[in-house]
Amino acid sequence: MKLIEKTKNDIKKVLTEFIALWFALRDRRVPWYTKVVILIPLGYIISPIDLIPDAIIFVGQLDDLLVK
Repeated sequence: MKLIEKTKNDIKKVLTEFIALWFALRDRRVPWYTKVVILIPLGYIISPIDLIPDAIIFVGQLDDLLVK
């Protein structure tokens, strides 16, 4: 049961962070460069393009591990 509760808490934390970022993106008071800083990592995670190829030992594999 502890694993299920921990997973539920983790999901709640991620959703809370997502909602906070969503409101930050929609708020006019937030500077444009802050919005770019929010969108670049999100685009990198969603993008099917692997910017750091796996042929680069350790760095390419670490990149894939962090994104997944």
